[in-house]
Amino acid sequence: MKLLVLSDIHANLPALEKVESFALQADRIICLGDIVGYNAFPNECIGWLQDHEAECVKGNHDQAALDAKAEWFNDAAAQAIKWTQKELTPKSRQFLNDLPLQIRVEEKEITLLALHGSPRDPLHEYVFPDDQVQVPEGVDILALGHTHLPFIRKVEPKNAKKNANGQDSKKTGKNKDPADKSQKSAPSVKTVTIFNPGSVGQPRDGDPRLSFAWVQLPQMSVQIKRLEYPVGQTAAANQKAGLPQRFSQRLFEGT
Repeated sequence: MKLLVLSDIHANLPALEKVESFALQADRIICLGDIVGYNAFPNECIGWLQDHEAECVKGNHDQAALDAKAEWFNDAAAQAIKWTQKELTPKSRQFLNDLPLQIRVEEKEITLLALHGSPRDPLHEYVFPDDQVQVPEGVDILALGHTHLPFIRKVEPKNAKKNANGQDSKKTGKNKDPADKSQKSAPSVKTVTIFNPGSVGQPRDGDPRLSFAWVQLPQMSVQIKRLEYPVGQTAAANQKAGLPQRFSQRLFEGT
């Protein structure tokens, strides 16, 4: 199964349209939230996702565009949220309202869990590349958005150091008598892949190119991919809409 995993599109249609060729190759398209906010194409981006039958979770900007609660945001971001609220069509508003907080993808005993923030706070908690995160039991791949920072990391489950008898596998291996075949060897540790595809609509890692992930299951292959897009088109639309200039500037800088 081939998955196109997008996140933090933030109403940037010129960027989103550049992943079209990958969308056509994908078996499923997963979006990790924050479809709207910051930029000038909220309805158009929602329409693209609907047209491509993308499976999306809700992000904090999506929720804020529905309930007008912008206390989490700085003044400029709050201004963009208020603008987005006025621009959303009833159909777009209903789409955002119906989004779940998480999606599970199952393929041949491999489970991918997709959400925006973290497993314990799907809307608001940030998980940065070096942060520790408790992976829910039974999950092989954890896909996160929200930070706009792409990364791929492999970790051992919390109980990975315990063998089948509940003992510390390292100690058991050290003290084991090689001639005693009755002793059980420690099972191999199954690692979990945690990744963030980065942002389609507002990259923040110093690279202005849009970022997304290409995932293949059950191989557990995850690749971060970057593409250039016409930043000037988004900046011009933002200016015409009266959105804060700083958002357009960030697009050119990738910050």
